[in-house]
Parts: sequence; structure tokens; C-alpha cells
Amino acid sequence: MGKLLDKFSDKKKVENLITFLILLVILIVALNSIYNEDESQAIENKEVNSLNTRNESYKTEFEIRLENILSKINGAGEVSVMVSYENEVKKIPMVDTKNTTTVTSEKDSAGGERKTEETNIEEIVIYESNGNLKSPVIQEYTVPKILGVIVVAEGAKDMTVKEKLINAVTSITDVASHKIQVLEK
Repeated sequence: MGKLLDKFSDKKKVENLITFLILLVILIVALNSIYNEDESQAIENKEVNSLNTRNESYKTEFEIRLENILSKINGAGEVSVMVSYENEVKKIPMVDTKNTTTVTSEKDSAGGERKTEETNIEEIVIYESNGNLKSPVIQEYTVPKILGVIVVAEGAKDMTVKEKLINAVTSITDVASHKIQVLEK
């Protein structure tokens, strides 16, 4: 230990050691900050992928359910369905709303009176924490609007079956019948 202290007894060496330690701490802090940015970007990408997966799963789940029910129509046979959407599933976050109203009334010396009312509405998104992941609490999901439907069925040659398929799709999707195409497989 004494030899170690003798080596650092020179003032210049001590200053160099302190400078080196300060630079080392700065480097560690900078690397940590870069790592955290990469981690937060990865979390954002994960959330976007999750939303895209949710959109796709909603779409394919709806199409599968529609295929299943349409194939049960007498004479329809095997059915394939494609649904066209205008937009995506939208997430509406839960917010904490604070309303503040201020009313100011002024009278001047000439007898005039002026009233001013100011309303301030502040909405803050509510987040839930799950470890390092912070995500908004979702109040509701809005379903995408359906633009049109294509149904391909084995029994579409028969006009009665075709009409039943169009009526079934119209009643489920609330899409006008002219936006539904039923084709023979």
C-alpha cells in the first residue's frame, strides 16, 4: 500500500488520475443514456407492432367468423371472404379532465359594466406502469369502418343463394348491398 501511495504522491499523477476518473464517469453516464434511448425506442416499436397485430387480428377474426356463418347458408358451400376497411382500430385513452372557469366582473366610474368569463379545460392522459413499460389506459377501441365486402362461394351460381349471402353480409356489416360482391368459386 505504501508503494502505491508513493507512486501517486507526485501531484501531476494525482491530477491525471482524477481527470481520468471524471472522464470515465462521464462516459458511463453517456453510454447509459444511449442505452436507455435504444430501450425506449424498442418499447415504442413493440407497442406499434402490438397495435398492428391487434388490427390484423380483428380483421382476420371478423373475416373468419363471417366465412363460418356464410358457409352455413343452405347451398352456399365453401366460402371465402375479404373485407375492405377505411381506417384502423383506434384506441381512445382514458383522460383526467380538469375544468376551471374564471368570471371577472368590472365596473368603471362612468357606470359601465364588463363581464369576462374564461374557461380552461386540461386533459391529462392516464398511464399505467408495468415495470419499465408505461402505456396509456385504454377507455375504448373503435372498430374500423367497412367499405366493402367480397364473398366467393361455391353456390353463388344460384341467384337465391347469392341473394341470401348479400342479405346476410348487409345485416352483419351494415354495408349497402351495392358494396357487396358475391362471386362464384
